[in-house]
Amino acid sequence: MAPRSKSGEEADRSFLQPRTLMGQDRAWSQICSLYGSGDGPSGLIFYGPAGVGKRTAAMVLGKTLLAERAPQTNAPFNSDEHHRAASMVEAGGHPDFLFLEKLPDKTELTVAVIRRIGPFFSTTGSFSARRIVVIDGAELMNREAANALLKRLEEPPRGGLIILIARSLGSLLPTVLSRCAKVPFVPLSAADFTQWALASNQPELGDLAAASGYAPGQAEGMADGKILGWLEQLKALAQDYHPDRHAAKASKLAGAIGKTGDQSFRAAFLRALRERQTGAVTAENRKGQALYRDAQAAFARIDGLNVSAEDEWRALLCRY
Repeated sequence: MAPRSKSGEEADRSFLQPRTLMGQDRAWSQICSLYGSGDGPSGLIFYGPAGVGKRTAAMVLGKTLLAERAPQTNAPFNSDEHHRAASMVEAGGHPDFLFLEKLPDKTELTVAVIRRIGPFFSTTGSFSARRIVVIDGAELMNREAANALLKRLEEPPRGGLIILIARSLGSLLPTVLSRCAKVPFVPLSAADFTQWALASNQPELGDLAAASGYAPGQAEGMADGKILGWLEQLKALAQDYHPDRHAAKASKLAGAIGKTGDQSFRAAFLRALRERQTGAVTAENRKGQALYRDAQAAFARIDGLNVSAEDEWRALLCRY
């Protein structure tokens, strides 16, 4: 659940290392029931909020199956008694394991990425009967990529498994959904979040439980402290109704976010917007919903076009 760099050469691959899935007992139990005996489904979708363990679960399951073992409800982790298969995945060199994600210079997950599955599935397994593909950020697939994936889901090779990791089901084609077993993941409970922080030797992250939406991966991205500071400024911004002061504060905060932390603050900002929309439907709530949609559009522009992140944030924060 560690954050990754935009650069392909510098991408963080620490998620390949041994991990324990925490706070997702129901999801892991469902996974174990699917693969407790026999081959199990050839398509899976792990869906839910960012940073709650979907990718960790995919890695644990993948290593377990490549070791030709069945997942156990009491063991949602990679054993310290490492099987050769797990060690090879962790080294990034298992020929029967393929990890796919959006290219760093693209705003969508393109068909060129998905087409790598064809050659991968065209050969027999090198060390086991399994060949496993994990697609992270599956909600970012464009239509062409989704259709290419559908072909692979319709004609899977024996032992082939495709695991899609997505934030929601609504972003995926109905035909893709119909060919996959779906496993929901949820934010951790307060107790599980605290346990995770202690188990990961990061007890200080326990203070970020609410701010991160009880998502360990989000908390790790907020660990430098600046996110909490920006959230405090955002709270103050919402309480200042003087137009000139509000604009000045919004501009100052936009400058800080745009220069040093655009990516890391997005989830926290969207969460703050959602929290303001609770209760009855009012004109203020409708404005908040519009701002939420506009924020997502602004982030897409920042990622895909040569626009100023600071200017986009200033426009959003002036309306907060």
